[in-house]
Amino acid sequence: MGAMKILFALVFFGLTACGVHMGESTGHLLNPSSKLGQRLEGPFVDLSGHPAQLENLADKTLVLIFAQDTCSVCSREADELSVFYSSAGEPKNFRLRHLLVGAVLEDAKDWAQAHKVSWGVGVADREIFLNYCPSHKVPCLLIFKSGEGLVYRKIGFASIEEITKVAGEWP
Repeated sequence: MGAMKILFALVFFGLTACGVHMGESTGHLLNPSSKLGQRLEGPFVDLSGHPAQLENLADKTLVLIFAQDTCSVCSREADELSVFYSSAGEPKNFRLRHLLVGAVLEDAKDWAQAHKVSWGVGVADREIFLNYCPSHKVPCLLIFKSGEGLVYRKIGFASIEEITKVAGEWP
């Protein structure tokens, strides 16, 4: 039984590999005529354990980051966002949300607390992650604009400057 758990863990982490090579940039604006991933939809669980829908976040520009609680790049990105968030306050032009892929709810709560995350965090299953992040790597940042759909995708660490360039100014 122990060997099966190890095999499952290797397969799962292989499918959701953490980040890209340092310095590699994969962010790009998406062609507005592209149909892939244009609609913001799918279930997740918020940190209180309640089921939620991504569709309910579509009223405002959404910066959605898929991460894993075991990913060092994801942790570094969350720490940088947290420091900025605590000094600048909540973004006015967009909503920020982290979804931890395949995490257990208690681990997601611990992750959010450890990184002092003040914005929305939830747990997403692998299927929704693969729908929006076909490279199977985290962190995977997506920016959805109300009325436009998915306009930006980036695999790997995203800076505050990159996020605000597409999503809008933070303050």
